[in-house]
Parts: sequence; structure tokens; C-alpha cells
Amino acid sequence: MKNIMSLCVLLSITQALSAYAQDSYILTITDKGIEPQTIDIPAGQKVPLIVKNLTSEPVELEGKAFASEIVAPPKGQAKEYVGPYSAGEYGFYNDYNRKEVGIVRSH
Repeated sequence: MKNIMSLCVLLSITQALSAYAQDSYILTITDKGIEPQTIDIPAGQKVPLIVKNLTSEPVELEGKAFASEIVAPPKGQAKEYVGPYSAGEYGFYNDYNRKEVGIVRSH
């Protein structure tokens, strides 16, 4: 009986931890723009987003996709948790270069 209880506790802990084991979503900023321009994130989940800035200029991503701006230094990166989102599409842009735009799509 004690072994069964231990197994149940272990399974509960494993299941709880797997809910937090989210994959990171990565946006890369190059001289050509934002890649990928669209990222798909599951609705209702808060997930880590890594912004890798490969340019020699700072990047400041903002828009309806993010609760606050995400700033990545030149040749550096930033990590923020984004979401949770309702199903839909949410735009964002680089405040330093408004031609660089992207979409977070949630479903």
C-alpha cells in the first residue's frame, strides 16, 4: 500500500512539472528582419519567448502581442514570458524599425 501511495505521489509531481516544461519560442532579428514573422503559441498558456538580436542595433518589440515591450541589446538576446493568449492573431513590431513586423497566432 505504501508503494502504491508513493507511486501516486510521484505521478502527480511528474504531471505537475510537465505542465511547466514549456518549449521556448524563438524570434531572431537579422538585418533582413524578424524570423519567423509568425509564431504559433497555444491559447491559454504562458510561454517563454527568446528574442535573439543578431544586429548591431538594439531591438524593441512591442504591440498587442506583448504586455510590455521586449528589449534586446545589439548582438544579444532577451527572454520574456508571454501570454496567455485567447485564440486569435496579435501583431508586433520593432519600435526602432517599424517595417519589421510580426504576428503571434494563438489557437
